[in-house]
Amino acid sequence: MATPQINIINNTVDNDSLNLAIYQKFSATPNLTVAAWRTASPSVGTTAYVPIPDNYAVHVIYPQDGISYKTQCLGITDYEGSYQVSKDGNDITLSASTTDFPDNQVLVSVAKKVAQAVDVCITLGGDVVYPPQTTSPGDSQDFSIIPTLYLAKVKPEVVKGGVLVAEELSTSEVAIQPGQTAYVTGDINTGYTITVKNGLYTAPCGN
Repeated sequence: MATPQINIINNTVDNDSLNLAIYQKFSATPNLTVAAWRTASPSVGTTAYVPIPDNYAVHVIYPQDGISYKTQCLGITDYEGSYQVSKDGNDITLSASTTDFPDNQVLVSVAKKVAQAVDVCITLGGDVVYPPQTTSPGDSQDFSIIPTLYLAKVKPEVVKGGVLVAEELSTSEVAIQPGQTAYVTGDINTGYTITVKNGLYTAPCGN
């Protein structure tokens, strides 16, 4: 079965440096930071095709002797689960936990014996979808995964994984779902607008 996707068509007049971020949010709260899960930069008159996987996972990043290490990635099922960060010798590990957790929540607890702060990361299709959350020993981090995707015009220098400030996205942000096409129109003088249409379409030239 083919991976679901969204299409993005650049129908602007003058923007060959168009850069768009695809991202998700922790919640409906508009002032939380988010990460650019993917970016797309179609040239004028062309289409960007963005596959949308559904495999969420969690991992932990931690420093040791000046080197950054990463635990194994554990899959998240149905947007919920409980996980424990522990220490095994010099290594920090991540494992599934039997700790109770609220419905539709991902709970990651850091044992006190870990003895250092770690960064908890949630990924989608292998790429960071929520910015790493620093969590201290004895504390926990909970995530409400809301699978709605958003699309917004961002600065050309924004790359995949870059942290975005929600307030900066508000002028062009639109919600988009797999199986939909986004059309970007406008010019540098009048501004740019993104509209979304059901169905997967391509630019007239077929690119």
